[in-house]
Amino acid sequence: MTYLLAAGPRAERRGSMLRTLLAGLLAAVLPLHAACSGAGSDPEGHALPSDRQVVRDVTPPDRDNVVKVEVVPGSDGEAYLHSSDLVWYFDRGVVVKRKANLAEAPDAVLVVGGLARYQLFDGEYRFQRFLTTYNEYEGIDAPSGRDLRVFVEDNLHQIFIGREHNVMEVDEVSLDTKTPQVWHTPLSFTAVFRIRYTLRTSNTTLEKRLDDFDVRFYRNSVEEPPGSLMATERSRTVVGTETRSATEIDAMKSLRTGFK
Repeated sequence: MTYLLAAGPRAERRGSMLRTLLAGLLAAVLPLHAACSGAGSDPEGHALPSDRQVVRDVTPPDRDNVVKVEVVPGSDGEAYLHSSDLVWYFDRGVVVKRKANLAEAPDAVLVVGGLARYQLFDGEYRFQRFLTTYNEYEGIDAPSGRDLRVFVEDNLHQIFIGREHNVMEVDEVSLDTKTPQVWHTPLSFTAVFRIRYTLRTSNTTLEKRLDDFDVRFYRNSVEEPPGSLMATERSRTVVGTETRSATEIDAMKSLRTGFK
């Protein structure tokens, strides 16, 4: 169980000097107090909602559309004293899976991740609201890995946008099949690609790179292949460097020229 003293979005501007002093004292004392508190209660000894209670509270009323509701494993949630109102809150990570009801993908599932928020009231934590932090989809068929790879190879200028003149050679483009694709909407998803290429880093230096990119694909309908993409660098690995004369490097062709 993790406890913390959370700062509010705006410092309290009204209130007595006693209230301000109390907040400062609590900030100094609570971390030590929290370390001595038992699991299942906040530092003041109030019982925290059980995982079963959290699941009941966040389960949507239209149960026929609910596939699964579960708390996020590996964490018991966070109890914290909000400095702006000096009220205890408790947040528990939750994932709600429900039918997406997409005509084009009847088996698709909408995955909603978020926080179940509770507020201490009259000595008892009461459910306040569910705060959505992300939406994803499962069960939507993606284009084949080969088709995605070909599309990326045809749009390398979008992968390396702003660096086209420094990309001197692309040796290999491959889809990372071990990292699951993430569907943001039925028309947009992200897949991870690994690209082996040569990058000019100075007038006389070339780097051999093996970088991973999060490539987000966009399409106009579920039946259509991707029509556009954008990418962000996920990880960077320099596998070698090479020094050449400035004249040699200036004579090389780049992605901007189509390597021609």
